[in-house]
Amino acid sequence: MFLLLSHLAMDSNDIGMSSPRSVPKGPPPAGYDAPVHPQLATPIGNHQSTLVQVLDVNLDAGLVAFKLINFVEGWSAMGIDPASCGYPGMEERPNSGVTLALFKVNEATVESWNVYALAMDDSECTPHAESEKRLAAAKKAFSDVGLDITRKPEGEKPDDQGVFTLGRSSVQTWSFKVSSQDESFLKWTGQEPGIGYAHTKNGLTMNGKVLVAFEETYETNGAGMTGTDFPRVWSADGKAIFLVRTWYFHMRGGLTEHWTFTPVVTLQ
Repeated sequence: MFLLLSHLAMDSNDIGMSSPRSVPKGPPPAGYDAPVHPQLATPIGNHQSTLVQVLDVNLDAGLVAFKLINFVEGWSAMGIDPASCGYPGMEERPNSGVTLALFKVNEATVESWNVYALAMDDSECTPHAESEKRLAAAKKAFSDVGLDITRKPEGEKPDDQGVFTLGRSSVQTWSFKVSSQDESFLKWTGQEPGIGYAHTKNGLTMNGKVLVAFEETYETNGAGMTGTDFPRVWSADGKAIFLVRTWYFHMRGGLTEHWTFTPVVTLQ
């Protein structure tokens, strides 16, 4: 089981902090007022720093095997000193945790296994026997639906203009933001203008039609910022699944990231 656990370590195919956290900004495209997509699986994450990897994808069934490595940068002055649990395979980042997840994107569900807990104290480290038990449960769940977690398909990134070129299809990422002090804040949000807030909307558009859109009103005091972007896509035979990252930064809490996937999109 040690070898199986060691495969949970980071490798060159991980998606993480080097991925862009922004998409092209400007006036929203036609259809910007499309409703926020209601059918997304609950995101996983919520730590200061994360690396993620897709282990396998089944586009026909809408299934994704997913790995998340989360860690907190130590900051002694603020009393942040994550425990080094000595987890097998995590020697390069000993203060990390690992979660495996099975996304059923068309059903908007996710099942996850916290194989290695992210520990702030030695008492919070996951015992080896428990890690083995959780890993075995995750591997069985993947196998039961026909996913092969050794495949690790890389997917495709958007270009510098935020465009995914998928065969004959072109999918554009976009982002729009308005300050609560802007006179148009009421127009975009239905809320009266004020101080200390902003509203953002982000989405994917294909052939002038919004595929998915996300929006949030957030606090800007304390250098607050948030956004949603789409670091990768996996596509074949006219179908695609996009990775969705929502991130939030605030001086009081640092950076947190949450990850989920779109339902299967039919390309045109």
